[in-house]
Amino acid sequence: MERTEGKVRIIMDGKELLTEPGVTLLDAARKNNIPIPTLCHHPALTPWGGCRLCVVEVDGAPKLAASCVTPVRDGMNIVTSNERIIESRKAVLEFLFAERNHNCMFCPQSGECELQSLAYQMQMDHLTDSPSFQFFPTDVTSEYMVMDHNRCVLCGRCVRGCAQLAGNYVLHFQNRGPKSLIGIDLNDRREGSTCLSCGLCMQLCPTGAITSRYRSHYAVKGHERERKAVDSVCTLCGLLCPTVVTTAGNTLLKIEGQVSVGNGRPDKGQLCYRGRFDSFKEEKRLTRPLVLGKDGKWKEEQWEEAIRVASEGLKSLKEKYGGQSVVGIASSNLSNEELILFKDFSESLGLGRVDTLDGIHYRSVLSGLQSAGAGMREASWKKIAETDFVLLLGGDPWESQPVLSSLIRKGMLEKGLKAAVAGKADSCAGAGAMEIPVKPGKEILFMQGFLTSVLKTADGTTGALKGSEVLRMMQTDVEGVLDEICSSYEERRRFAEMVGAFLDAKDPLVIGAPSITEEPEAVRLAADISMVKGFIERDILRLILLKSSGNSAGSWHLGIPSLVNRENDRGWEGGVLLLGGVAEPRPLPVFLNDLKFLVVVSPFQLEELAGKAHVLLPRPRWIENEGTFTSLDGRESVFAGKTLEPPEGVRDARRILMELARGCGSPLGGKG
Repeated sequence: MERTEGKVRIIMDGKELLTEPGVTLLDAARKNNIPIPTLCHHPALTPWGGCRLCVVEVDGAPKLAASCVTPVRDGMNIVTSNERIIESRKAVLEFLFAERNHNCMFCPQSGECELQSLAYQMQMDHLTDSPSFQFFPTDVTSEYMVMDHNRCVLCGRCVRGCAQLAGNYVLHFQNRGPKSLIGIDLNDRREGSTCLSCGLCMQLCPTGAITSRYRSHYAVKGHERERKAVDSVCTLCGLLCPTVVTTAGNTLLKIEGQVSVGNGRPDKGQLCYRGRFDSFKEEKRLTRPLVLGKDGKWKEEQWEEAIRVASEGLKSLKEKYGGQSVVGIASSNLSNEELILFKDFSESLGLGRVDTLDGIHYRSVLSGLQSAGAGMREASWKKIAETDFVLLLGGDPWESQPVLSSLIRKGMLEKGLKAAVAGKADSCAGAGAMEIPVKPGKEILFMQGFLTSVLKTADGTTGALKGSEVLRMMQTDVEGVLDEICSSYEERRRFAEMVGAFLDAKDPLVIGAPSITEEPEAVRLAADISMVKGFIERDILRLILLKSSGNSAGSWHLGIPSLVNRENDRGWEGGVLLLGGVAEPRPLPVFLNDLKFLVVVSPFQLEELAGKAHVLLPRPRWIENEGTFTSLDGRESVFAGKTLEPPEGVRDARRILMELARGCGSPLGGKG
């Protein structure tokens, strides 16, 4: 056979095909729409060849070959299906069913199980082998997942996913022969293990061995209801992870990441515990307007009456004290469109202050970066996949942007990335991060000591750092700093190791947790440390600042937060609070306690607002809403569509704001 330059010519099921060199027979078949069944294979994971369901005949050889691990070779003649191959696959499938408990009618994954689907495809309606079922344990200690070893087929997808995608290496094979199972750490239970509950193993599992504890009853009661899977985006932390949201009858069933090696994202589409589970455990839902009665009890009202009470309350405060006496606070979890409308609403009413719940972070970041140098910009979070050193300041990325901790772990375990932590970062400690448990409030002290040590060790190399800043920092007493932050000789040695690793790094990054962005001085020091190694590009710092809300970058770029820091002001008479429907920064502003009248627009009835709010107006939560959201680094905006309809009686926030403005005599855009 002739060979085309750069291509491999093979024959598959009598058809002549041209394929790329190095691909497997399975890849070549799927590219040409030739079906081959698989169970242990997943396109985002390395091939394993364990289940033997993908066997094919190659060049008439007596031994069948696993197509998922057999590379193409020029001139190959492959048969993907004949009587011998089908019998082999059926035998393997029967052994899998006979070995453990796969009674489909009692399994929560029935209808979505790949093993069950294969049995239907191969028309397997009974077992010719005697079942050798023995009891295996079921782990229900996790808040999020159930692990039932009785339904496991030992395909290894969860093991490879945990290692290759999540970078966590929690799962592994344990025991031998018929007693084999998937172990957690050193024969531990989920609870108390190093598992970070991202749920990736659950998504990759082809059977009912790992299932969600938050599954709706619609997910297990049968499949007469039509299901719908919609591509969407998770907006909870700013990474804008692509998702697939599955619903049935307007009931949320599951949220999964779009796991793929070719999606252009360094995280390969994995999803964290927040994106996968938080929508199932949100707070008490608000579905009808509530007005606080004179007896101090909430009373359910019609929308028209609730809007009238809210509007008259705000209008009377404006007339008595002036518009400057009313404050408007919005969540940075809202979409850009809602934030813009909220700003227009506040301006039309002439409110005395417009801010966001994370406004203190915005003012600190703005002030800190301006002190470091005009026009400075943060690095993209995707840069983590390319760096060789990471300095984590103020805590664990797992708490705010969990997928970033996965990227750091993978870099440490696979690429030799060195990570230094000032604070606690349990998600990275197991991968060998250098850690000094700096107590909250001592981060600035650590940064002063670290920067001074770097400058004194760098032999005059100061990168892009200003000379005046170098002179200022050289006055820092490093020994005094170490006495404050280090409790042992080992921690002092580790501090010196951190400084050395930072100086040796060619492409380092500094990552500041939300606790860092509460103080302008902390932001400035973080920027100064990054500038010692110069810029990534012009005006782009080697610095990533983690945000506390999903659309913080969007609200900041739109100029929603106030430029003036008045967190402790007590002079407000009334307020409008617009919440986003996900975890909001706590605690809520202290001045809410003293307001004479407060209108809250929220999907939930928050306990913190008891005794503060006077009118509660229900709005959709994030998966019931649509709009654009800006990424953590501010570099891209993505449209997130609606995946569920809100409950009856819930109104869109845009409509609520327009009706409030009209009721106050200040219609938005002149619309009545």
